[in-house]
Amino acid sequence: MRVFVRKLENIFGHLTTLSVELSEGASVSELKALVAGLLKLQTEEFQLRTDEGELTETEILCSAAGITEGTKLTVHYSAAVEESLGAKVLEFARTRAGAHSSRTKVQWLSLLLEQCRAGNSSAMLHTLSDYAQLSESHSEEELIDQGDAQGWTCLHYATHLGQAKIVKMLCGRSACPNLESRDHWTPLQLAAYHGALDCVKTLLKHEDIQVNRMTETRGSALHLAALQGHAQVVEFLLENGAEMT
Repeated sequence: MRVFVRKLENIFGHLTTLSVELSEGASVSELKALVAGLLKLQTEEFQLRTDEGELTETEILCSAAGITEGTKLTVHYSAAVEESLGAKVLEFARTRAGAHSSRTKVQWLSLLLEQCRAGNSSAMLHTLSDYAQLSESHSEEELIDQGDAQGWTCLHYATHLGQAKIVKMLCGRSACPNLESRDHWTPLQLAAYHGALDCVKTLLKHEDIQVNRMTETRGSALHLAALQGHAQVVEFLLENGAEMT
């Protein structure tokens, strides 16, 4: 059985995908040990996440954790590893003073989104700081709320991947929680659809959140959570102003 693991490749936040071969009866702990060898890290220095959430139970079979042929996982580094990566980014920036000035806004956004998808909040903070320091006309907010070709912002990707820590960081930096992508998703809808309760809780603390926002073809966050059977998310939304109609 082959699965694919995405990891942060280097200090620029670029992602690379590793192919990992597993036996049919492999456990999550065996998978993690194989990935640790490829990353040259200890198993406690990172976590693995699927689209359904973090793999916290390591003694179960991969099949019991929903890992099948072709499953895509993402590496989430520990705080110590993130700090090390962030320090490398800062060191590189200091030794290459002025190099950032030639980077376009699209390139800055591409870098920030890749770091977001990798779950690297430390690198994101450095990128936002560097971008804002380029000139008085640059601000963290404009980059945070800038979308890619599909209109997906950092907050869209963070909620889609259940990145609660990054969602909290972005909301604390005035990220708009109601922006709609070109395929008609808002961050709250994505969090509700994927059952990311911690992300939903953080978004609902935002003073500008539109809990009953509906988009074309998607319905509301409540509709999506109910459709996917996420009972805890449904209950929390109902307790915080979500309307059934």
